Amino acid sequence: MSGISPLMLPVRPVLPCRVVIDTNIWLDMLVFDDPRTRRLATLLAPPMQVQPLSSEEMRAELADVITRPQFALDDDRQAALLARYDATVLAAPIAPDCRLPCRDPDDRKFLDLAVGRRTAWLLSRDRALLAARKLTWRRFAVRIGQVPDFYNWLDADLDGTRT
Repeated sequence: MSGISPLMLPVRPVLPCRVVIDTNIWLDMLVFDDPRTRRLATLLAPPMQVQPLSSEEMRAELADVITRPQFALDDDRQAALLARYDATVLAAPIAPDCRLPCRDPDDRKFLDLAVGRRTAWLLSRDRALLAARKLTWRRFAVRIGQVPDFYNWLDADLDGTRT
């Protein structure tokens, strides 16, 4: 595990569950086809055992990021990625400020939506968001972690062992 307290792992996860996924993990799935996110991508496909929420702010950030030269994505590829994103996410209104500290103002939208909609998880690799995990859990019972943490949660048995 990458830093999630065992106390944050429930006896058994309840599916379907709602999550917020940050831009870097979306890039891992949609642009890079990262093997570490393939299971997550499968869970996002119908029948959607995992339901990702997204605000217009979050979509706009992804749309901006994929235009950057380092990704070398032509207009057609960008449009296809955004269409796949749009077909996968559940649209949610921009959430009010949850009043939790966040080191990076650009990450606040993810934290606010996860807390405001009481999602099961906020999936991120971002240090600013990961730094908020303990406080977010204590105040709102929303988990923040990386994709492997989420997999560990999904695989939890009734007695806390892994399958």
